[in-house]
Amino acid sequence: MKKPLIKITDGAEPISWDNLVKNNEKIDVIVENSQLKRILKDVDNEIDKDGFIVDSCTGEREQSKDEDDIRLEEVGGLLTGSKVFIKKNIASFSEHLIEKKMRNLE
Repeated sequence: MKKPLIKITDGAEPISWDNLVKNNEKIDVIVENSQLKRILKDVDNEIDKDGFIVDSCTGEREQSKDEDDIRLEEVGGLLTGSKVFIKKNIASFSEHLIEKKMRNLE
């Protein structure tokens, strides 16, 4: 059994990464690069020899929301329940927040 990546409690019982994914819980988590590598593995990604994030099954490079190939050190966020990467810069975060606000207004 995998050691929980994060330990969140809901009442008295800890919630594991597997339970979060299984129950489609939406949470914000801040992680270090070493933890991010494990999260990527859990969503079937790995890092290629050039530092880009690739799909473990196809070997194809993953892209950020702005459709650029993305390296591990560029990741600022990963949208819940998806493989949509947000780059670690103010423009990418701003675009994401604007899109999120527009969806909430609909």
